[in-house]
Amino acid sequence: MVRSVFAGSIKRVLRIGAPIVSGILLAMVVAWISSGSAQAVSRKFVRASMGTGYLEKPVYIGSIALKERGKSLQPYTLCKVGEYFLASYLHESRIDIYDRRLRNIRTIDVSLGTNSSITGIAADDNVIYVADSQRGDIRGYNYQGDLVRHYDRLPTDNRYRPHSLTLNEGILYVIDRYHRQILAVHVDEGTSFVEEGEIILSIPKDPAANPLFSTPNDLMITPDGRILVADQAPGQVMVLTCDGRYAYQFRASEEERLLNPEGIALDNVPSPHLLAMADSAFIPSGIYQQGRFHVVDSEAGNVKVFDATGEHLFTYGDELEEPTDIILDQTTHAILISDIGLNALMVYKY
Repeated sequence: MVRSVFAGSIKRVLRIGAPIVSGILLAMVVAWISSGSAQAVSRKFVRASMGTGYLEKPVYIGSIALKERGKSLQPYTLCKVGEYFLASYLHESRIDIYDRRLRNIRTIDVSLGTNSSITGIAADDNVIYVADSQRGDIRGYNYQGDLVRHYDRLPTDNRYRPHSLTLNEGILYVIDRYHRQILAVHVDEGTSFVEEGEIILSIPKDPAANPLFSTPNDLMITPDGRILVADQAPGQVMVLTCDGRYAYQFRASEEERLLNPEGIALDNVPSPHLLAMADSAFIPSGIYQQGRFHVVDSEAGNVKVFDATGEHLFTYGDELEEPTDIILDQTTHAILISDIGLNALMVYKY
């Protein structure tokens, strides 16, 4: 069991629960327009407002440079919760919470008195979880900034290096770079017989004897329960079943292959071809009705898009330099990409 220091002490201070999906994009565009080139950007946004087709590349809207007291911030990790989004930065021991107008409504100090390296964020309406690869722990904060949970060791080994996080139905999935495995930690209190903080799944179970990953960067859980893992060294996105068995990997030509995949996001534009197949066959998982996967490639400096089964469709992001993470809104069709090479948030519309 992962040790939980502050189990049971969560208080609801700021609720960000119901997804009021008025959308981040419009506010971002407004904020960017206010810095200049208003008419040109407005016309571009209007042309893109109806969304793009299945094989059409997302439209670039603009960039947003984040600064504080004249100092540029390098946005590294992003997380979306309802109409809010959270960001961490390179060389900064903090998490910023932004509202729809891109106003920083709260800054949470996550340093614990020492330097931190926040490489992963996951959140629900009560707790913000951060992975600190430098300290080697995971901490949970409420929206007031109080530390309410702390996972700092494994049952069999005090050392681990959490790198990326994703939260799905009360389960916190953690990439442990030290052991090169994924840990599924139960974090939803009072909803099952499993104790809060208990590891319910390790992938692979014995990474020393049966290695599965090389340098895992990021992961996501699909609506049907597949586990997608972006692995840096082989340059691939691996697809696992919900219980951690290898299924397949994303496929692309040599010219379009992934070099260093990082953030992954899923849109809601399904393939007409797969939809037609779903109409003629019973596919209980619903995969063919799902949209496209956007995979950030930091080394190539672009985003590669794959269909619901992992086939490469197209690549976009000529404006990017070193992207690290991506979030999108399936209602407004907004795409937000963090780019540490440009020290900016890059905004697209699909």
